[in-house]
Amino acid sequence: QFNRAYQLVNSSRIQEHLIKKFNLLKHYGIDTTSEFYYEEAIAILNSRIQVRKSPFNMISVTVSDKQRYLAADMANEIISYLDQTNKKQLVNSMKQKLDLYESLLKNTQSDNTTRAAFFTRQLADLNQILSRLERQEVNSMGVLELQSKLGQLISSMERANDELVKMKVYYALAMQSVQEKNMPSVVVVSKAR
Repeated sequence: QFNRAYQLVNSSRIQEHLIKKFNLLKHYGIDTTSEFYYEEAIAILNSRIQVRKSPFNMISVTVSDKQRYLAADMANEIISYLDQTNKKQLVNSMKQKLDLYESLLKNTQSDNTTRAAFFTRQLADLNQILSRLERQEVNSMGVLELQSKLGQLISSMERANDELVKMKVYYALAMQSVQEKNMPSVVVVSKAR
């Protein structure tokens, strides 16, 4: 998240947001009829914003301007916009994970349904063998083989059910995170004054 935050602070998305929000074309006295007026505004803005990374992975954003209150407001707006953008990206990422969990849940449920049907068929075979056992001598290897298959099937169903339970827990936690409105994104250590 640190790298994403650092990139977002330097992104054109934030530059465009600042130019519009603070009417920087007028503030910088840029002639909007000239050919590259917007690029000029971005160049001036970039020259006035300093982004530094500390050894402790903290980002320091400094804005310089002749109007010091505007500079502080712009620095705080950069962080606020960064937080909003970062939250949106986190929510989108969580939604993609939720879709993946939903798909895994459906696949596991489908696999369990298939295993249950196979288990039912194996039980029917076992019942037939047992009913024949009562009437005649039967090869004990057939019973042992069927018993082994049933044991394997039961253990695979237990593992699948455990995985399903875990996926449901992950799904519920991910859903709760997405629905949480105050999801942590950026921590402001100190605001610009």
